[in-house]
Amino acid sequence: IAIGEHCPELRKLNISKLTIPLTHLSLLALSEHKLIEELDIPMIPIPTSDIAVCCERTLSRISRLNWSTTEPIEGTIYSLEHMKSLRNLSITGQVPVESALSGLSAVARHCPQLQSVDFPVLTDAVLQQLIALSSSMPALRSVHLSAAAALTDAMLIALSEHCPQLTSITISDSPLLTDTGVIALSVHCCRLISITFKNCPLLTDESFIALSERCQRLESIQLHHIPQVTDKTILTFLQNNHQYLYWLTLPQNCQVTEAAVVELVQRCRALSSINVPTTGLSEMTRQQLLAYRQNQYNGCEKLFIFRD
Repeated sequence: IAIGEHCPELRKLNISKLTIPLTHLSLLALSEHKLIEELDIPMIPIPTSDIAVCCERTLSRISRLNWSTTEPIEGTIYSLEHMKSLRNLSITGQVPVESALSGLSAVARHCPQLQSVDFPVLTDAVLQQLIALSSSMPALRSVHLSAAAALTDAMLIALSEHCPQLTSITISDSPLLTDTGVIALSVHCCRLISITFKNCPLLTDESFIALSERCQRLESIQLHHIPQVTDKTILTFLQNNHQYLYWLTLPQNCQVTEAAVVELVQRCRALSSINVPTTGLSEMTRQQLLAYRQNQYNGCEKLFIFRD
């Protein structure tokens, strides 16, 4: 209430970490604040009829939501059904399956501007629901699929076909995913600029060569625990992505050689951070590369080289 009275120019407000419940009175005060463009708040309980219009007016302006596991499903569905401007949805904790399914359905029906979805853990049922509903989320730009053990090539193909505007994707702990799914992703989502793959043991150079060739504006490439990556991937990045690539992480257990890393660092001027396994780069070579970049670009192009 005090914010509404004393901060008339306020445009963004994040109170998602409140340790006390957000009351309807607070929402009523926020609904009167005309300039707020971005609200980040927790779910609310279903309001009484006398203030429902004001609550719905506030909800309709929310663009970012952190969905907590502690919130009742009735309030969750009510909130989502009125978040017409929602663009970013982040789930904190492990939401019960039934709640997640109902929530996803509400998002697909009522949040046409949704651009980003971040799930910490995906059960089989929730993952299947997300893929099925992705056709109703054409504006989706970013998807974070953590612990997606049930993710298959067919699912990733469907997601990429439904959401060709994707610019960022994170997939982790997906033992069933193969090059077939990732190659399809590269075909349908050529606007990708950020990719992260972690613990996807069946992926090979073919996946990343396809992504590099078709997504030539890649800026961030994060690969973790993918043992079949070799120099072929590095040289393809060098050929296709040298102009924009600024952040690269290579798997600890990959088969990349020091020579490939050296060539990449020397020729990718935009590169500002690279993380390589100790087996792929000696400390002496690391120091030599830093000195090379310092001399080559007069210290104007900062570079951080990490060895894990």
